[in-house]
Amino acid sequence: MPSSKMCIAQNVFTGVGGAGSFLGARSAILWAVLVLTGVSSSSRLSVEIVTLGYLYPNAGASLAYQGPALDYASEEMQRIYGGVLDVKHTNLVDVKILNCPTLMDNADVMLSKWYYGRRDLANVTALISTTCGEAVNINRLAANWNLLFISTAGVDPVIRIPSQSPTWVTTAHNSVSSYTKLYRNLLRYYGWATVFLVVDESSVPVYTSLADSLLHSVAGTSQTRLKPTVRKIKSKSDVDFINLLKDFRSVSRVLLFFGNAVILRKLLINAALSDLINGEFVYIGVEPFKFSLFGNLTWQSGDEYDEVARVAFRSLLILQPLNDTSLTADVIRNLAPTFLDRSRRDYNFSYNLNEMNGPGMTSSFAGVALLGQVLNETLGTSALPAAFHYADGQALKQAFINRTFSTAVGDLYIDQHGERAINLSVAYFDGNLSRTTYLVQLANSAEMTQIEEKIWSSGKGPPANEPACGFSGTKCVLAGSRNIAFGLCGAALAGLLLLAILYFALKRDIHSNPHCYLLSDTELVCAGDPTSMTTLEFNMDFFMRALDSPDLTIGS
Repeated sequence: MPSSKMCIAQNVFTGVGGAGSFLGARSAILWAVLVLTGVSSSSRLSVEIVTLGYLYPNAGASLAYQGPALDYASEEMQRIYGGVLDVKHTNLVDVKILNCPTLMDNADVMLSKWYYGRRDLANVTALISTTCGEAVNINRLAANWNLLFISTAGVDPVIRIPSQSPTWVTTAHNSVSSYTKLYRNLLRYYGWATVFLVVDESSVPVYTSLADSLLHSVAGTSQTRLKPTVRKIKSKSDVDFINLLKDFRSVSRVLLFFGNAVILRKLLINAALSDLINGEFVYIGVEPFKFSLFGNLTWQSGDEYDEVARVAFRSLLILQPLNDTSLTADVIRNLAPTFLDRSRRDYNFSYNLNEMNGPGMTSSFAGVALLGQVLNETLGTSALPAAFHYADGQALKQAFINRTFSTAVGDLYIDQHGERAINLSVAYFDGNLSRTTYLVQLANSAEMTQIEEKIWSSGKGPPANEPACGFSGTKCVLAGSRNIAFGLCGAALAGLLLLAILYFALKRDIHSNPHCYLLSDTELVCAGDPTSMTTLEFNMDFFMRALDSPDLTIGS
């Protein structure tokens, strides 16, 4: 294997001092570019890996965390395939960008400056970035330029639209489509159709992506019965949990929370104090993996609400990876000290092992490793299409999809859309600190499998989608009122019917009784004498005179 040399342009950062020993301003330089270059040789395939990112360590996708894994993987790609590949890695960063939204706003400009300012064109150019919100921006440009794009942390539902994402592949461990499938399987499993989503916009972007993907999957589809109500909160400000839970109670019994675990605990405590953990309600959270920026998902915090939280957590279901992916890959575990040292040396950021984004580093390492495997395979095969060109991002994507890769960080399955599918599970707290996994969804399966019996806090099974008397409890009252009204109306109609029957029966008896007679109009007066006394008048006159003279007779 030919030897290779590495030229590193020193990073110069400007930032705010604070947690993690992120160093302060050194220079007013706006652009910092780290270039890792292998020895050039015309006999080898030249490969340029370009990473767009930002440096401030306020999200797991920041290069302060992920940069060392991408750098090291590029070096490994050069070491392993140096006989056939010549690898160059470039980080594009703007030291003034301190968060994901700002990177999203500037992604198009930063990438365009690089793309149109290139002098030496590599045989293969791949955009490999962690992404925290700018994935859609990169995807749009990569599709237009026909460049292979591999995201290692962020993803968006648009990846599943081939016409809009012809070159996009992702190795992200928090596979949005896998979680979306699990959400829908879980809701369908229990018949929960009317759901209440709470999305914390102050938490890391992955939660918003998961919520958006779920909503996107049911929007405009006639096959689904899902009726979502969405409330967005910002936990950096005061959250009115009481009114939030009142809204929830009025429209649903199933709450899906997308946000930091600390905020989820506060919500559950307020739910307990509002009598919303009585077995009629269920709360569903998600933990993509254990990471400090996600918060510590536990009821035990050492405060006066621990016992309330312990009981409340029994109404909580957690969507999570099937296996603990914090530092499961041996290569990442073994390299952890190296990554910590590189973060401090190359990115001016110091942190400890407990704060390491192990799954993120695994995914970043895998993104580069998969590219190396695919390129090595294509160089060693004669079965390529005649029109195949290494600069064709769409053609390269086809070499990634519908297959399982074996890498140093484990096996990865990339589905037909170019998205990594992962094994997931649903777990619950039974009152202890540990969780019990009882439902499993494997990467290559469309359904869930129950592996344990779920013990519901009510002891009566899962909550119903809707109470018998409705969410507001008025259905039974209204039904009772309607029954009373129907009863009164029925009684009145029955009474009228009875009177009608009596009337017609009496009339029939009168007509058939020989001792009864009816007078016609002609019998009331004497014919031809309008002054004559009517029979009724005559009888009344005779009756009155008879009272005065008992011996009176007719004709007197």
